[in-house]
Amino acid sequence: VLRIVREKSPRFAAMRTRIERAKADVVGAGVLPNPRFTYGHYQLASPRNTMYEGNVQEEVTLEVPVLIAGQRGARVAAAEKRVEATEAEIEAEFAKLTREVWGLFVKLLAGRARVTILEQAAQDMEYLRSIVTSRKIAGLASSYDVLRIGVEAKSVETQLENARSELTGTAGKLGTLLGLPGWRPEAVGNFAPLGI
Repeated sequence: VLRIVREKSPRFAAMRTRIERAKADVVGAGVLPNPRFTYGHYQLASPRNTMYEGNVQEEVTLEVPVLIAGQRGARVAAAEKRVEATEAEIEAEFAKLTREVWGLFVKLLAGRARVTILEQAAQDMEYLRSIVTSRKIAGLASSYDVLRIGVEAKSVETQLENARSELTGTAGKLGTLLGLPGWRPEAVGNFAPLGI
């Protein structure tokens, strides 16, 4: 499951892009700023009320940024620190994602165990219903006993259907969290520590 989280999860893929973006910022921080050249051409309607003579004014501007000593290195160092901070944030978010996936997996294991127990209980209730029905036919049980065991059997069947529905919902949540929305995983294994 943890391998699938790293390989398929859209949340983890989005996390990785943040690291790549932070690494690109390191490269951008080391680039020297470009000089800027601008040219303006103005056609004056009237030369009156201006300090220029003529009807045309042209302007050329060249801006060359001059970095303060150590500024570029400081920008690169700050960008590298942001990469480290982003990586730490991603690890924390991955741990949270892993905990969510593991929680759903454990819930899937528990749900599977619950369904197995309730299936056995439903079989036992059917067996008891047949015994009580046989006893009623033999005159050793009343209609109330048959009705009562029938209600209890239906109660167990309802619990079983609810457990199956919850198991399907948990499997769907796990599949969606892993980036495989159509996948309905089956939990196989025993309860054990995560080991990470």
